[in-house]
Amino acid sequence: MPDGTTVQSFLSKKDRSVAETIVGWMLFPFALLYRMVVVIRRKLYRSGIFKSVRLPIPVISVGGITAGGSGKTPVAIYLAQEFEKKGLKPLILTRGYGGESNAIEIVDGSKHITNRRLSDEVILMANRLSATIAVGADRIAAFNSALGSCDFDVVLLDDGFQHLKIKRDADIVVLDGSNPFGSGRLLPSGNLREPKSTLTRADLIIVTRISFSDDTDKLSAEIAALTGNNRIILSDYVCDGMYNIATDEPIDPASLQDSPIYVFSAIASPDSFFDMLRRDGCQLAGTMPFRDHHIFTQTDMDNIVSECRALRCDKAIVTEKDAVKLRSLDSREIELFEYRIRLQIQGDDSNLTRLIESITDDSA
Repeated sequence: MPDGTTVQSFLSKKDRSVAETIVGWMLFPFALLYRMVVVIRRKLYRSGIFKSVRLPIPVISVGGITAGGSGKTPVAIYLAQEFEKKGLKPLILTRGYGGESNAIEIVDGSKHITNRRLSDEVILMANRLSATIAVGADRIAAFNSALGSCDFDVVLLDDGFQHLKIKRDADIVVLDGSNPFGSGRLLPSGNLREPKSTLTRADLIIVTRISFSDDTDKLSAEIAALTGNNRIILSDYVCDGMYNIATDEPIDPASLQDSPIYVFSAIASPDSFFDMLRRDGCQLAGTMPFRDHHIFTQTDMDNIVSECRALRCDKAIVTEKDAVKLRSLDSREIELFEYRIRLQIQGDDSNLTRLIESITDDSA
């Protein structure tokens, strides 16, 4: 039985081995069935047979068309911060996939959160933002529950491109510049949740990790051809600080460049994190990917410490998303550091500015 990281790799892989290609073709009939369900579902919503709800305040969806990580959480954080700069109160509405509870949770972003029932993304957003986060599988019920405690000016619908129960005022789709369409095949033969042609529904496309794109101009042209417009924002992730997990004290990232570092991560695209550290000058002594949303145990940490000892390495780096699940574990002989990132817009950001201003004007 393949583990989660093997499945993720297979789904997103463009250049497959002969065996992987055969498996992909075996799954192709199920991909056709999946496509049929996606098309029929959308038509049922469009015709009104399935009802969509209009919330009383503007809604911006931040979503993607691939399963796994394209970088939606840093984009949601960036947008929330931009609205707060404008004096608006954003509410982040999320399903909170990967948490230990399906109950509705209203998270106050002004308080430090360590609730393990919540997903790692929710804890990350809560600890980065002052915005309120409403968590629940029923996002309409979560919204109504949040309204009981506060008034809001705008909703950021996390991972909402396929969530058709809520009408939105703008759809933002996030694509990973290093592998924007994964294998190019629909689930379960590939990692596309919808055909690439559905990008025509997007009001704005934010391409992340462009420093790892093979050809940014070619990718921009391909997206423009698919969407029929040039509403594209290019962006990258840059280091927003390095922190000692045990003490929460900041350190100079350059101070780790002369030492061998062990890196492990439980995100959807761990290789992108490893590559980012290499780009920043870190010497990776070893790497260990875990499946996305993996809940780390003390046994995992003991194994990591043993790996570090074998590699004569006494320092390890994880993402900020991983760090929220490691603070209660004993790392004993090694120092653990979290690598925080932020979204940095590259070049012209007028399309994003106009979108934010249109929502700001509607909320004024």
